[in-house]
Amino acid sequence: MTGGISVVEIYKDNRSTFQAHYFSHACLMILLSLHEGEKPLPKIWDIADSVSLSVLPYVRRCVQDGIIARGNGGYHLTERGREVTDSLIRFLTAVGMMNQAEILGGVLEEDDRRAVAVEEALPESITPLEVYEDNRSDVRFLIGNEGVLLFLLFLQQGQRSAGAYHRIYGGAEAVKAQDLATLVNMGIVSERGDFYALTGPGRRVVGLLAELIEAAARDPVPASAPDTGEK
Repeated sequence: MTGGISVVEIYKDNRSTFQAHYFSHACLMILLSLHEGEKPLPKIWDIADSVSLSVLPYVRRCVQDGIIARGNGGYHLTERGREVTDSLIRFLTAVGMMNQAEILGGVLEEDDRRAVAVEEALPESITPLEVYEDNRSDVRFLIGNEGVLLFLLFLQQGQRSAGAYHRIYGGAEAVKAQDLATLVNMGIVSERGDFYALTGPGRRVVGLLAELIEAAARDPVPASAPDTGEK
C-alpha cells in the first residue's frame, strides 16, 4: 500500500491513465521494446504491431508522463519508465511461470523465495516481449478486464464471497460469472461454494499486479518537452 491508500483506491484514482496508457497493448509493447534499449520511431511502430498514427499518441503520452524520452538515436526509457517497466516484467514473468507447469511445479506453493529465484532466471532465456506474446491473452484478461482486476485486488484481503464483492462493486465493475470460472481454471483463484480465495500462484501474480499499479501511479513528473515533434 502507498501512504495508507489501498491499491483499489490508487487504481480508481488513476483509472483513465491505467486503461488508456499502461494497460493498452500498444503501450505495453512500446515499454517492453524500449527495455531492450533505445529505438527509433519506425522500429517502435514495427514492434508495437500497429500503424504509425495509432502508436504516436502512446509515444507522446509516455513522453508527457516522463516514462520515455527522446535521444539522439530514437526513444529510451527514463529512470521512472524503467521502474514501471521492471514492475511490468515481474508481473508478466509471474504469469508466464504460472502457465509453465513443467518448469514451475509446486514452487510457488512451497516457497516464495524459490519462486522469485526461478522468475529472475527466466529473462536470461526468454525476452520480456516473448513472455508477453506467449501469454498475451491471459495478461489482457487480468489487466484489461476491470471486473477481474478489482476482484483480484479485493481477494488480496483474504477469502471473500462473490456476494460481498457484488455488494461493494456493482454495475459495470462487477465480475462476470464466466470470468470467475476462467480465474478458477487458470489456477489463480480457488472456489468453495460462494467463497473465493487466491491460490499460491494467484497471490504471487496479484501481488505483482498491485506493485505495478503502485509503481505506475508513483510521483508522476511530466517531461519538459511534451511533444515528440514527429509528424
